[in-house]
Amino acid sequence: MRAIPPRSLVIGAICVAMSLGYRRCKRLPLMKNLVVTAAWLLAVAGIPWNHTPTGLLPLAPLALFLLAGCMLCDLKDVRHDRNSGVLTLPGWLGLRAAS
Repeated sequence: MRAIPPRSLVIGAICVAMSLGYRRCKRLPLMKNLVVTAAWLLAVAGIPWNHTPTGLLPLAPLALFLLAGCMLCDLKDVRHDRNSGVLTLPGWLGLRAAS
């Protein structure tokens, strides 16, 4: 059995910290989408990342794809987000302007 690489443990700890802080972060304007996108990006691509600046370039389309997915999900629950005090882009612009 091989040991878990230290960078994988660090990335895992960051993902856990982000998930624990999610309830507070999502109350900040437009942070809900950024936190969810960053957590998924770390979970999916953070472990195999080769730790060079150019290694981040292929992650940009993935980050935009994840962010778009988060915003599409926000269209479904815009009323719930407004009632909960969570400011998302569709809640801020309105459903018609955001879709």
